[in-house]
Amino acid sequence: MSTVETSMMEQAELQEEGMDLSAKRQSIRMQCLELLSQGVEHQYITEEEYKTFMANMSEAALEAGGAISEADKTKWMHSWPEWTKHFVEEAKQMSQHFLADVQMAEEQEWISQDSAKRWRERLHTRSSDWQSTKAFLLEFNKSYLKNWKELHTKKQSLMKKVQKLGVTSKQVPELADIEKKDFNDRHYSDRLNTIAIASAALAVFESGTAKNGVLFKKAQAKLEATASSGAMSKQKIGKWLESLFHKNRTPAEIEKILTGTLEQYIGAWTKVRYRFDLAGDQMKKHGIPQGFDLLSPGKFLELDFPQRESYVEEAERAMQTSLKGPSDKPIDQLKLRIRHELQVKDWEGAEELMAEAWTIAEENDRQELRSMETYLKQFRKIDEEERAPGESVQQTLASLRETLSEVPGSVQVLYMEAMQRGYDTLSALTSQMYNLVWCHRNGYLDGHKEEVLYNASFRETEEIVEKGHRQRGLENINLDSVDAENKSDAMRPYNRTWAPTLYHMNSANGSSRARYLEELRGKNAARDYWSTLRLTNISYEKQAYLVSTVHHRLKSGMRKLRDAGVGFSLFGNSSRGSQTHSGGLRLAA
Repeated sequence: MSTVETSMMEQAELQEEGMDLSAKRQSIRMQCLELLSQGVEHQYITEEEYKTFMANMSEAALEAGGAISEADKTKWMHSWPEWTKHFVEEAKQMSQHFLADVQMAEEQEWISQDSAKRWRERLHTRSSDWQSTKAFLLEFNKSYLKNWKELHTKKQSLMKKVQKLGVTSKQVPELADIEKKDFNDRHYSDRLNTIAIASAALAVFESGTAKNGVLFKKAQAKLEATASSGAMSKQKIGKWLESLFHKNRTPAEIEKILTGTLEQYIGAWTKVRYRFDLAGDQMKKHGIPQGFDLLSPGKFLELDFPQRESYVEEAERAMQTSLKGPSDKPIDQLKLRIRHELQVKDWEGAEELMAEAWTIAEENDRQELRSMETYLKQFRKIDEEERAPGESVQQTLASLRETLSEVPGSVQVLYMEAMQRGYDTLSALTSQMYNLVWCHRNGYLDGHKEEVLYNASFRETEEIVEKGHRQRGLENINLDSVDAENKSDAMRPYNRTWAPTLYHMNSANGSSRARYLEELRGKNAARDYWSTLRLTNISYEKQAYLVSTVHHRLKSGMRKLRDAGVGFSLFGNSSRGSQTHSGGLRLAA
């Protein structure tokens, strides 16, 4: 047989094998499609989630994730039916549990019939992807039900007391609001405040002291005026009235508080609100400091006073840093990194950096560090399950791999390679991805602006490579638009630069990914403060989900591995023999 004939036979065999593997992948897709269709039929999964899931199974998605050969594509798809089954079952169980909880809340009269209907519709008509829905359902189970139950218990306790005393709403007008048919339709905080006001009014009635009635009206008017001025939340009036009239105080004691302590508090509240408005005005004029979350006045007033005070201090310092820029001193670089961790609510990361900062802090740094420690203390909510301080290295690795499976397949290699480079590289990556979400949240970017910048990035990147980088102003860089040898020139150096950079990158582009991650190896607070990464091979919604739900878990696990002297690997118990393909991971929906 001739060489040509042999070559033709080999090509035919390869083609046949490719067709067999292609047919096998199509069979896998059909299995997944059937499972997903059942979820859609029973409303556990939305049409949008179905489409997203199926798009992740396309040939293009496989190639974007790094699977090029027929064998690799088929290997990656091998566990998809199992994962799809897990996904549908999880969606089914969590949805059923949610619907059962809403029904129970309605039957127990914790919420109204209309409110229950709205909650059901929220699940069935959701526009978010499953991972975002899952995060919401977990939060619902953790907080909403508990709050509704506690509120209902307070209401029952109050009404039992009303019945026992034989009181009517004519005698205590504040009770009339609770007796209205639409009471359970109202927002939780509104109902809580209404019950607290009625409870305080009932305590005044029960005291039988006319002077207390006069003081109640005086206190209520004072608090309402304070709320109208914007110094306190209207929803906290009831809390204050309860505190004043529920402790068997004499009229003289109550009056002393009204003219003394409360006046001092109102003065402090007013001052903090003034500082909040002043900081907000500066931010409107000069721009919101990169990475800082400016709260609305309503959200600000929902915070307790120590939180409001701490928040304002950090807002003022963030504004100063934004205008002046940090020095090259190590302590200032650390403070910049601490502020980022506080903004993304990575309390463990902030605590670790603060401990490092205290060791090199000079006298003029100490007040600022104390301010950040106060912020951490006021806003931190410790979740013992997430922190899992006693887990072994093997458990941490298993947890990291499980979390990594939530990352879309097309960007999993980026995350794995960042983690294999170590905690600092992953931390820098998550910082720059957070900056994109921050830009969207604060109006600097949206879908249209991103498209315009992306289209312009090809020309602008070419100019940067030819002429060099600027010290000031936005640089709009597309790492995929230049060849491998010019990617280093495209990366913006942050030596004395204090200006924003937007990077566009398809993480499936191996040379772009490698150069980008290499740049993140060293610590550079200014770089991570100003650089924003837009991954072009996933949607903005998926990137936002990763930032809000996945990153803090990955960072926490990587800190534990670093402290144990162990590197991340996809398989085994250490970084030795690690592999950089995602065949061992489940498909992320």
